[in-house]
Amino acid sequence: MIYRSLPSHNSIDLFDKKIRFSTISSPDLLYAFYLYHVYHQDRIEKLTYQSKSRHVFDMEIIDGLYRGVFFTKGRNKAANIAPKHCEEFFLVRKNRVVYLDNFIIREEQGYIIENYDIGSDITFIVFQVTGSNKKTAPFGLEFLLLRGYNVIACNQNNNQYQELSYDDFQDIISPYVKNKKVFLYGSSLGGYCAVYYAGAVNGTAIAAAPRNSLHPALSLKQDSTFKHTELIDKELSTQPIYIFIDPHQSKDIYYLDNHILPAYPHSTVLRFEYAGHEVLTHISRTKQLSKILDAIVRNDKDFLNNIDRTKTSEFTYVERAIKHFDELRKDISHFNELKSRHISAEKKMLKLTEQLHALIEKLDI
Repeated sequence: MIYRSLPSHNSIDLFDKKIRFSTISSPDLLYAFYLYHVYHQDRIEKLTYQSKSRHVFDMEIIDGLYRGVFFTKGRNKAANIAPKHCEEFFLVRKNRVVYLDNFIIREEQGYIIENYDIGSDITFIVFQVTGSNKKTAPFGLEFLLLRGYNVIACNQNNNQYQELSYDDFQDIISPYVKNKKVFLYGSSLGGYCAVYYAGAVNGTAIAAAPRNSLHPALSLKQDSTFKHTELIDKELSTQPIYIFIDPHQSKDIYYLDNHILPAYPHSTVLRFEYAGHEVLTHISRTKQLSKILDAIVRNDKDFLNNIDRTKTSEFTYVERAIKHFDELRKDISHFNELKSRHISAEKKMLKLTEQLHALIEKLDI
């Protein structure tokens, strides 16, 4: 693992189990510092301008992704020094600071692609879910960084990734994953993207309940703006394809059977009954996600073949309840149908009886 360093004039380290910021001291400058945990924004601490170029924050350290900002300005107007600031993302992981090489690779109106590099030889390319936009926090970012993987985050702008073509993705991403072990990862729409773009970088796809609701096979809109070509018509990855899915989710199974398996018939499909469309969250709730991902990374087939799929989460109970009520609704519908038939038959019988009585009366005459 290569741990990157900050610009020489700034440093972040751990001091007495606290986070410490340091920078070059100058009698002409005042210093301010700002620190917060990216995914726990109640954990925030600020130090306003003062003369010390070093500060130890009181914040309790937990592993995770942090944002720090160094501010400087002239001590007085006579110094004629413009205010400056330097922003840094960094990890606290296993009692050490890990610096990130973070920058935007490409931004267009329809998407943004951002790099979070910690010097690993393994890179995860991640995709977001339906309804997300360019400002949405990248999918699984902190979780993957803490596991020691680089992350390239591809965020859409609420357009189902239709502005990011397969060819553009290949041209943009390829230079950043050269000589890397590459995994594409996402859930639902993100899972669809993981499989769709896998061939562009010859990566391993890890897709939970993959589907794109804008796809003509799934969309209710007649004027679909779906721009992606069919998966089977693209250059395919030679690496494994992993699918997490609930076999009782009809739309997910339809997309798997009709659009993924024809292109990747040898996909490893891990079925979790009654996990719902939120199968990835279910796996996380049952405390298996990190172990499964690590097993995929190291290609541990034995582990994957022995995953405990009987574990339950709140999603299991919800999905079982939904199925129960669906079956109950069908039973009620069937009962109502039988009742309707019975009433109809009863009416016919009454009519026939009336006709019979009328005929008898005529015969009596």
